[in-house]
Amino acid sequence: MQATRRAPYDRLCQLFGFLFGGGAEFLAKKHNITRKEQDEVALRSQNNAENATKTGRFKDHVELAESLDLIDFEKGTKISGFRGYYLKNEGAMLVMALMLYAFNKMVEKELKKM
Repeated sequence: MQATRRAPYDRLCQLFGFLFGGGAEFLAKKHNITRKEQDEVALRSQNNAENATKTGRFKDHVELAESLDLIDFEKGTKISGFRGYYLKNEGAMLVMALMLYAFNKMVEKELKKM
C-alpha cells in the first residue's frame, strides 16, 4: 500500500484495534478471563468446527450466505465478471450497519476528512 493511501488504514486500525487483533486482550481484561481460559475456549471451538466439517454440518461463508439468501453470485458474475456478487436482504443491511458503525466511531474520535 502506498504511504499516502496507508494513512487512513492506519488510523482505522488505531480506532478499531480490538477488531484487528486486539480483541482477545480487550475481552480478557474487561471480563477477567485468563489466557488459559481463552486457550481452552479456542481449542474447544476449533475441535467443534473440525467435527462439524467432518460430518458435513459446517458451511463455509459462501454456502452459508447462499443458504440464507444473503448473496447473489449469478447476477454479480453477469455484471462484474468472475467472482462478482451482490449482497441482498439482510446481507446488504449488515454491510450498511457496519459502515454506519465505522463512520460513527470516526466521528466520535473526531477523525479528520481523508
